[in-house]
Amino acid sequence: MSLQLFFDQFALFLERPKSGVKLRELILQMAFRGKLLSQLPNEGTAQVLLEKIANIRNGAVKNGKTRITTVDDLEKPHEIPLNWEWVRLRDVIHYDCGQKVNPVDIISDAWLLDLEDIEKDSSRILRKMRFADRRSKSNKTRFFPGDVLYGKLRPYLNKVIVADAEGYCTTEIVALRGYFGIEPKYLMYSLKRPEFIAYINDKSYGVKMPRLGSDDARLSWFPLAPLEEQKRIVVKIGELMHLCDDLEARQQSKRESRGRLNNAVLAPLNKVSSLTRKQFQTATTRLADNFDTLYDSIDTVAKLRSTIVQVAVQGKLVPQDLRDIPASALLRAIEDDKKNLVQQKRIENSDDSDEIARVEEPFDLPRSWRWVRLAQITNAVHYGYTASADHSLKDVRLLRITDIQNSYVDWERVPGCVIEEKHLSGVKLADNDILIARTGGTIGKSYIVKNLCVTAVFASYLIRAIPNKHLHADYLKTFLDSDIYWSQLYAKSMGTGQPNVNATSLKSLMVPLPPVEEQKRIVAKVSQLMSLCDELEAKLRGAEANSENLMKAAVHHVLRAL
Repeated sequence: MSLQLFFDQFALFLERPKSGVKLRELILQMAFRGKLLSQLPNEGTAQVLLEKIANIRNGAVKNGKTRITTVDDLEKPHEIPLNWEWVRLRDVIHYDCGQKVNPVDIISDAWLLDLEDIEKDSSRILRKMRFADRRSKSNKTRFFPGDVLYGKLRPYLNKVIVADAEGYCTTEIVALRGYFGIEPKYLMYSLKRPEFIAYINDKSYGVKMPRLGSDDARLSWFPLAPLEEQKRIVVKIGELMHLCDDLEARQQSKRESRGRLNNAVLAPLNKVSSLTRKQFQTATTRLADNFDTLYDSIDTVAKLRSTIVQVAVQGKLVPQDLRDIPASALLRAIEDDKKNLVQQKRIENSDDSDEIARVEEPFDLPRSWRWVRLAQITNAVHYGYTASADHSLKDVRLLRITDIQNSYVDWERVPGCVIEEKHLSGVKLADNDILIARTGGTIGKSYIVKNLCVTAVFASYLIRAIPNKHLHADYLKTFLDSDIYWSQLYAKSMGTGQPNVNATSLKSLMVPLPPVEEQKRIVAKVSQLMSLCDELEAKLRGAEANSENLMKAAVHHVLRAL
């Protein structure tokens, strides 16, 4: 693919998922290989520019002369035009040029720049704050308009700007000032090019707060173009980056429009219990008619999954059958079974008699359904076992929240624990047990145990709900994936920094209970539709992968042609 053809298709490439970053990288790669613009003989050479820089620097040096680093052909990172020069960064800029200033000497109205004030990747200043508005007692660095300010702390964030006014910066930012003949924005863009990013990733030190050392920064290679070409390159990069901004904004607008349409189409179905049969038919027809438009990206499929579950627990996913034993009879069977278990001392007696008032019911249910509390349809809802995890132990596994990933547990990786036999029976897991995370970022997420092949207990940050044998456990798991479950859970969760929910709150959750035969039909239908969603997601991921590969191939061909 030729360079001209690539730019002819520029907008088309940017329409592809996640291609904006690649395009911006390519623009910078081409710019600093001298391939973004043609070289003009009347603009001179970088060698002449270097001589001028050396003369100016020599005039400022008291003893001896400055020396420009010569670059061996084997050291050159890549080819550049003949009138350019490879130099070390230290040869053309003053690294860490800012004057160190004691905070007591800074006026209150001065601009104080912090690393968090710079937007990642974009070189935009998010906010300008006065010194007086920040509490800081450490020394600051003074900078001037035209200085390039580079975030040496966490350099992978790619935070670099050109100062447009005088101010002060904190110590995680270093000021760079080019000698004569260095365009500030040319320097700024050079610090954002992929080759320099790769260099700093290799040279950064520190784990929690990696940083780029001053010596490594000074020794990095810098592709020096003649000054007038630098200026033209800066203008061209700006134009192309602006084009990227416009096209990405258009792409974002399209995503937002699709999201609004998705919400509008799914909104009636999420409140399907209040719809008439005709309204329901209209809503499903609208979904079918717009399906290809709505579901051409992975992010919208999650909403479709949510709606499927919500329709299911409102009694609209499968038809009711008058021959089904109603939920009221099912509830009596569950109550009788639990009484027998209490008499046999296999479960503890609990007060499940908290009736649900009509005004509490979130929505109307089909005639054969009932609103019930979670405690009424489970044999127990209780906390797990507190023990230390030990990967060397295998006899009894200790299932933790972190062991559950995407509704899957790799039991071979689950650590063991020490537990006395007398405690084992109370927390030993069995198939169809449902575990619910009770704290932190995973609060409310559930997992149903299936095909258990080891002896296992569950950790104390999980709560187990044991469905009664008359209940279809997979239906209860379906409910735990629904919006009506999540809205109740969040209302009952306590704490802000570390929200949590307790067993008592979970027991009081209101569950829409269908006849058991309808539960089976619902589970089967949800499973079928989720499989279709899986296929849709796989198809969309495949399309995105193909788009990504096409983008990579185009970039590869362009770079080879340079």
